[in-house]
Amino acid sequence: MIERIAEIKESTLTRVKNKILQARELTMIVFLVVFGLIIFIVNKDFLTVPNLMNVLRGSVFYFIVGCGATYVIISAELDLSVGSILAFSGLIVALSLVNGVPVPIAIISAICASMIIGYINGILVTRLKIPSLVVTLGMLYSVRGIIMIITKGKTISNLPSSFKVIGQGEIFKIPNLIIFAFVLGIIMHVVLTYTRFGYNIKSVGGNKIAAEAAGIDIKMVKTVTYVISGFCCGLAGILMTSRVSVGSPSIGMGYELYVISAVIIGGTSLFGGIGTVTGTLLGAIFLSILQNGMLLMHISPYWQSFIVGIVMITAVGIDQFRRGKMWQISG
Repeated sequence: MIERIAEIKESTLTRVKNKILQARELTMIVFLVVFGLIIFIVNKDFLTVPNLMNVLRGSVFYFIVGCGATYVIISAELDLSVGSILAFSGLIVALSLVNGVPVPIAIISAICASMIIGYINGILVTRLKIPSLVVTLGMLYSVRGIIMIITKGKTISNLPSSFKVIGQGEIFKIPNLIIFAFVLGIIMHVVLTYTRFGYNIKSVGGNKIAAEAAGIDIKMVKTVTYVISGFCCGLAGILMTSRVSVGSPSIGMGYELYVISAVIIGGTSLFGGIGTVTGTLLGAIFLSILQNGMLLMHISPYWQSFIVGIVMITAVGIDQFRRGKMWQISG
């Protein structure tokens, strides 16, 4: 009887979570449309095809890195090292290419290096039980320091054209960047929504004690989410390096704020257990529209971080409010 009551309660909680997520994503879509119209009224160039493509390109990197961050945050952890891992991936691929390494091998090497850093993050968090905030903040500075030591602050240029086309090319007039983001997004959405591993991530983040009682390997799940985050950062670093045609040691600086903002704005709970890849996509597009809109409205770029910070605080506040309502309903 007790087990039956627990099952009913869990089922009710799941339905409530799904309704909240759907409502939030629908609200985000409406808000994006309204926000876009406001910018259009101020500057008619906003709804031109070239500018809209710029908005999508601008959201690609937030989204790709945000996919991995979504998994980590849903598992009730945090990754502040994403910008440094992104830059490290770009450095590895650039150094490999200028030293004559074939493009495929250079790309694989960069991806593997990023996943190893993600694995180290996961091991330190799960095995040594160091708070993820401390681990990933330390990794942010450590990896960035390694980048500066290797490059001495100088960019790496003369990358082969066969590599540049990855981030600059198009297929049927659709930028390769958008195609990469679309494919990754589909895969990440399917895994999170329809697989056992995706269920385990949500279970671990939602109720650690219940997940452990159900036999879920919590350490393994969290470690894998960090490896996935490393993969996404590595992919973004390669694409960004290809896009700008150089390996820059300063690439990805400050990305932590924007990526976490995109994830939280998109509806992923900072407290774990709730979130979708679709929501992260909407959050990434919102940030890109915000930056593009402020540029078109001639607002100083120095205000961008301030505004994003305010938006992030508001998003977390709304999440806290809805989370409280959810537990009241399910209780």
